[in-house]
Amino acid sequence: MTDRKIAVAQLGARMHYAVPRILHENGLLQTLYTDFYSRKYPFALLQKAPFFSTVKRLNTRHHPGLPAGRVCHFPPFGLRYSLGRSRCLTSEDRIRRHLEGGLEFSRLVLKQIRKNLPDVVYTFNSAALEIMEFAKANGIFIVHEQTICLHYIEKQLLKIEKEKFPEWAINQEFTLNSNRYADRERNEFLLADRVVCGSEFVKGGLIAQSVGEEKVQVIPYGVAQGPLGSHPVQKKAEGN
Repeated sequence: MTDRKIAVAQLGARMHYAVPRILHENGLLQTLYTDFYSRKYPFALLQKAPFFSTVKRLNTRHHPGLPAGRVCHFPPFGLRYSLGRSRCLTSEDRIRRHLEGGLEFSRLVLKQIRKNLPDVVYTFNSAALEIMEFAKANGIFIVHEQTICLHYIEKQLLKIEKEKFPEWAINQEFTLNSNRYADRERNEFLLADRVVCGSEFVKGGLIAQSVGEEKVQVIPYGVAQGPLGSHPVQKKAEGN
């Protein structure tokens, strides 16, 4: 796969753009499609403006290892999506917003990806189904990352804990949107040619949902070292 060009469709700045950065460093990244990237024009001109610096999360949506020329973003959508998520008050509201955002993001990416077909698409759970359907129909290889345990497992675990500790439980129930979210997630990983995840626990859930074991690859999440990564903590000498 070393001579192939890979498009990444990533809603949000997950792991500070680790996947597209790694691909770019190895000459494999065609385009990162994302909701908002603060080094794209005209937002790059606003970095020192007081009103922009106050919006801290938006101001961090970039990385020096990922040039803006490799990024295609959708600022109106990104701003609306971020604002909508901040107004969600219940789990069901958040799931509904994720569903709406994932669908809109996928459709926006599709309009662009049709203009410049990649060899491979790299996608993330809940924000990729329509992209994956297009890729499958056009012979584009699909690598899909399941970033967390499957939603149906999450609901099972929460139910068990709620029964154990009812006095701690928040009175919120998963309903229609939750079922739709689980169905969307399932349709995505079943479409993928390869599924990557961060743990054996997530892999086990995928296999239980009829994903062939040979199709799933566990890649544990790492920690970047360097100026933007972790820094070792020096222990004080005894007696100090």
